Amino acid sequence: MQLYNMMVYFMIYSFIGWLYESTVCSIPKYKKITNRGFLFGPYLPIYGIGAVTNILILQNIENVFAIFTIAVLTSTILEYVTAFVLENLFKQKWWDYSQFPLNVHGRISFYASFVFGGAVTLLIKVVHPLVSYYIMLCNNDMIFVASSSIIIVIGIDLLFTFMSLDFHRQEIMLKIGRVNRKTKDLIIAKFVA
Repeated sequence: MQLYNMMVYFMIYSFIGWLYESTVCSIPKYKKITNRGFLFGPYLPIYGIGAVTNILILQNIENVFAIFTIAVLTSTILEYVTAFVLENLFKQKWWDYSQFPLNVHGRISFYASFVFGGAVTLLIKVVHPLVSYYIMLCNNDMIFVASSSIIIVIGIDLLFTFMSLDFHRQEIMLKIGRVNRKTKDLIIAKFVA
């Protein structure tokens, strides 16, 4: 049942991450709530994976400074690896910390790592004990159905997201091809004629 609980935790924290990103990060920049996620649905898997990973690593540690320090490290590694993979897979950036001091390729920054370390400390000491208490009150069948549904929904969302991104990539490549042909034709017309 532990694995099924982790799936539910993953979804809860992915949704909380989406709420944070879509409000706190979007409103100052865009003056409105925007979907800052990689997927179509209202969840950010990096937050769910980060939360569950940190829960598994930190749940038995009592020292707040140790929790914070380890959370900074795990969050930084997860964010850098995720940014690297997304950038290389889809040739676009989902976030950029270039404007912050002490950043690495815009993928991570000391500031963000510090914020995530504090957020994970709050998660471990306050939020997760409450969430897990209420999840434990649910019967096993309900947890199984919820976790199975989460897998299906995210799987479908991933499929549509990859199809959408691939469509946009093909559309962009077609436009680049047209621009290159027009440029070539202009150069030939200018210098040959």
